[in-house]
Amino acid sequence: MLKSYFGPKRYTGKIESCERVYIPINDAGEHWYMCVVYMRQQVVYILDPYISRRSRTRPTQVKKVVEVLHDLLGIQYKNAYTNKITEFPIRTLEWLPQQSNGYDCGMHVIKYFELVQFIDSEACLLQFDSWDARQRLALGLVRDANNKIGSRVIELACDR
Repeated sequence: MLKSYFGPKRYTGKIESCERVYIPINDAGEHWYMCVVYMRQQVVYILDPYISRRSRTRPTQVKKVVEVLHDLLGIQYKNAYTNKITEFPIRTLEWLPQQSNGYDCGMHVIKYFELVQFIDSEACLLQFDSWDARQRLALGLVRDANNKIGSRVIELACDR
């Protein structure tokens, strides 16, 4: 796991400089939500675009994920890692816009990366048109410079 998460191609640096750790979580292959460990504020946020009966289990799930992250950071950074993220309070952001259908949770989670302060005035950043957002994401992935087959995908799309 350490090689996978802290390898040379990952966005890692000095742990002292880390402000946030974003962790998208898939619940039983059916629903996406996000956990954000906010190091500066010393709080863990749960960002869930669909509040349901299962939402009550989110804090337990997130606590387990945070415990694993804590262990990984301790192994990787040893004495430089001084936060006890397992002791950070876990909070749910109640003001998040909720998905309006049964399939947009992933798009909501992608939008959560735009949050900066995790305050309710940022809710406007999370308003989006689902169809437009999906198209922009797909186009961005196809046109990305690191996509080795992007030009072929564009050719095939133009042939239709």
